[in-house]
Amino acid sequence: MSKYKVLVVEDDDRDFEEIRKGFDDRFEILWGKTLQEGEVIFTDNQDICLVIVDACVPGSRPTSMPLVKKICASGFTGAIIAVSGQEYFSKMLLKFGATHETAKWQAPALAIKILGL
Repeated sequence: MSKYKVLVVEDDDRDFEEIRKGFDDRFEILWGKTLQEGEVIFTDNQDICLVIVDACVPGSRPTSMPLVKKICASGFTGAIIAVSGQEYFSKMLLKFGATHETAKWQAPALAIKILGL
């Protein structure tokens, strides 16, 4: 059985670990610690089914909008979940193509629900 590939773009190690722990062994979690890494991983893995992206990579100001736009422009039809410690920032990503937004700690449960698992 092949695993569901999920790309997580998150610059904070602890936040990434919390997100990763929310998934079980049906998932392969790919990690982009920078926007550039996230873009390369996305481009190199055409079978990604869902993307979780922190609004502020790196730092505390929203910077992830260009990546979300590129993912959408690529023809990606999966869900893009925007997360942030600041709800306003994750909501901003919805304007750039993210399909959902939630708190970081709720992202795995939302992803599993979106995928119908």
